[in-house]
Formats: sequence, structure tokens, C-alpha cells
Amino acid sequence: MSDQDKSREEWENMLRSIMGDNVADEVIRSLDETNKGNSENAHSGNLPPMFLDSNGMQLIGSFISSLTGNGGKGPINWKMGDEVARHTVLHNAGDGKPTAEQCSHAKQAMNVANLWVDPVTNFGPINGTLQVWSRLDWVAHSLPTFKKLTGPVGENIARAFEETLTAQLEDIPEDMKDNLFGGSQLFDSNFIVLMISSLLAVQFGKGLGDLATVAFGSTDTGIPLVEGETTALVPANIDEFSDSIQSDLQELQLYVAVREIAAARLYSSVPWLRTSILDAVAAYAGELTINVDAIQERAQEMGFDPHSLDMDNIGTGMGMEVPAIDLGDLFIFDTTEAQQKSLAHVEHLLSLAEGWVSCVTRNAVASQLPHATILEEAFVRREATDSPMNRVFGALIGTDVSPRRISEATAFWMMATDKLGINEREKLWNHPDILPQPEDLENPEKFFETQKELTDIEAELDSFLEEVLNAGLNGTSGKDFGNHNGSDHSNSDNGESNHTENGEQDPGN
Repeated sequence: MSDQDKSREEWENMLRSIMGDNVADEVIRSLDETNKGNSENAHSGNLPPMFLDSNGMQLIGSFISSLTGNGGKGPINWKMGDEVARHTVLHNAGDGKPTAEQCSHAKQAMNVANLWVDPVTNFGPINGTLQVWSRLDWVAHSLPTFKKLTGPVGENIARAFEETLTAQLEDIPEDMKDNLFGGSQLFDSNFIVLMISSLLAVQFGKGLGDLATVAFGSTDTGIPLVEGETTALVPANIDEFSDSIQSDLQELQLYVAVREIAAARLYSSVPWLRTSILDAVAAYAGELTINVDAIQERAQEMGFDPHSLDMDNIGTGMGMEVPAIDLGDLFIFDTTEAQQKSLAHVEHLLSLAEGWVSCVTRNAVASQLPHATILEEAFVRREATDSPMNRVFGALIGTDVSPRRISEATAFWMMATDKLGINEREKLWNHPDILPQPEDLENPEKFFETQKELTDIEAELDSFLEEVLNAGLNGTSGKDFGNHNGSDHSNSDNGESNHTENGEQDPGN
């Protein structure tokens, strides 16, 4: 097969993967018609003939514009991203639509989980509904929050690629542009924006689709990837995990349900937590430093080198290998102090939340599930090898919430339960300033010693205020409060004043 034939085949496959066979065949037929009689262009470089004719270029451009036209505002074409995510699910795992029996068992598991969680936390049940999802349902419900997470990162990538590729294309002499593109103005800055928007849509859409094939429920990625108060399970993924660890499916589903219920209650009762994590991700991404040299290399790898215009390596779309954007290549890791603070903040909050969920789950299932310890160990291994949390946050901003950190956080919350009790433990979530710091997880004993001292001071203050209140209710004046012998400060037994008429003290007394 000649290079030209190979190039054409790859581009036809790309069009089919994005458009679908029927639409792509129609586009290819139209392109072939426009190229009849243009034999002089048939062997110009490595470009397929469709890209050597202005009409062909405009047709491709119109298609890309149609894809992005309804993609919404922002650097990522989420109309395409949603399609890529759904295709990834269907291609890699299938929808996994739950049967009526699976729905019944899953809802029953969540109802039982609520009963088990009630005695081990004072965070009340959520107001939303209990739901059972297919993998495609998970994509649909998670997409709005996933947009918020990926938006700041995507915006920086899009800006950097646009600036770099625009500069490269400007280096091409005008006569060469006319020669190559038939005078088409397709490869202008607007076209580049559309291409990058589509490329990011493929990258992030594939990531969302991959998550949908492993997530157990609505909170399995560290924070609820769903708007509002909802708890949901994905039976298809739970079933597959049960097979992989050879566990009893019913017992595993109850364990997963308890974790989901606990996490949902936490984020519902602590509304600042989810917002704080999202804001920290945005703050980190907002100061990303772009490695322009790396972007130029990646642009060339994907076929955007204007000097050679070698399109052979461009591959995108669904069902084909997508050229991955390695964020480690694109961003310089000489992070600013503000970025380091944001990154540490995200990792710490995720660790605390995951540790709290593990603590509550352990206490809830200890006397209920015969293999609770084995299931907990299986989840620890999962966090180490294929954590959905790190799939999301690691890919976006480079977080690495290790099982060790989660284990330390779990131990902290277990100790908090023993030393403070459930009510006082949950009060630590009242404000981020009173939560334990990273060093407290390494030395929790010191934290609780300090906490006891503060509790003692609060007890003394409460006692003092109660005494003041009681004194006021008993009619004792403020200036007499504390005079416990009940006597006044007069030297006169008959209660007469020791002062003269004009207010001066009588020296005779």
C-alpha cells in the first residue's frame, strides 16, 4: 500500500469514527467528486486528495464547525465530548443497563445501608432520591461536574495550543498556503480553536467514559460527580468487581452502598467541602505554566507541523487510538507557592473525606458483614492500583492521594470517635479552620491533647456564663456578682449611706 493510499485510509477511518459510517461515506463520496479532474494534485506530499482542494477543505471545515457549533461556550466541545464518553462506554464495556431485579436489590441495599449508618454518624440522610444507574446514566449525571473540574485545565491547554499552532501556521508563506489549500481560509485562528476544542473533547470525553466503566456509584471519585443530593449505584461495575475479587455479590453491594451513603451524607451536611475542592482545582489550573516546546513537539506528533505538513500521524475519533495529551509534558512543574498550596489543599481534603467515609463504613458494617475486613482490604488495594479518585484528580492536576494517607486519615477519625464521641467528631467539619492539618494525621495524639485543653477551657467558659445568667435571673446586679457571702459593701448596719448630701464621704464615719 502506497503512502498516499495509507494516508487516505487513515483519514477515511477517522471520518467514519467521528461521523458514523453512513454520513462519512456520503462526505467521502462528495470529496471524491470535488477532486475529479484534479489529478495534478494527486501526489502532492502526503496529504489525501480531499485536503488539496478548497471545496474539500471547506466541506471538512463545515463538518467540524457543525460539531462545535452546538458545543456550548468554553474551550472544550462538550457536545462531542459527551458522544466520545458514550462511545467509550459502549465500545469498552457496554451500557450495563440494570435489570428490574438488579434495581430492586440495589435500592434495598441503599435502604439497609441508611439504617446501618444512622447509629455511627449524626449527619442525617440526604434529601434526594436513591437511584440505580447504567454506565451511560453515570456519564449523563456526572457530566456537569466533570465540566467544572476539567474546564480550567482545558482552558489553559486550549490557549497554549492556539498560540503555538497559530504562530506555526503564520510561518507558512502565503503562496505555499494557496498552493496547498487551494486558497482556502480554513486554517485560520478560528479553525485552530475548533480543532483544539474537538481534540480536548476527545481526551476528556474518553476519560469520563473510562471512569463510567469502573465507578461504583455517585461518589466513587472522591467527590460527588453529580449536582444536587443523590445517591446512586452502578450494579454492572459492582458485579464485575465482585467477580474480580471473588466475593459474595450481595455482601459487596451492601458494603459499597454503605460507603456511598456515608459519602453522600458527608457532602450534604458539609456544603463547603465540595465547593472548596472545586475551587482549589480551579486555582491550581489557573496558574499552570505552559511548556511551549513540549506543545510544539506534540503538535508535530499529531501532524500539525507546518513545515512538513505530514498528516499521516493524525488520528482521532472514536474506535481509533487517540493521541494522548500528557499533562506532565505540557506543564512545567516548577509550581508556584500558590499552586503548591492548592495542590496540598486538594489532596488533604480528599484524604480527610475518604478517611471519614472509611471510618464510618468500618463502624457501620463491623457487626453486620462477616467479611467486612476482607472487603475493606480489597478497597485499599483498589485505591493503590486503580483509584477512580486519582484517575480524575491525578490526570487533571497531578494529585496523588496514596492509600497511606487515606489510612492515616481513617485512623485519625477512628481515634476521634473514641476520644471525642460522634457528635464532637462531626463538629470538626463545621469549618475548614478547625479540621486537622496534615501534620495532625501523622501525630493525632497531639491534636487530641490540644483538643482536650480547648474543651476544658470551653467548659469553664460555659460554667462562667451559666453563673452569670443565673445571677441575672435571680435579680443580682452585675456589680454584686461574685460577692458570694451575700453582704453589701456598706460599713453601716442600718443601710444608711456613708456619703454626705453633696456626695462627699463623711469623715466621721
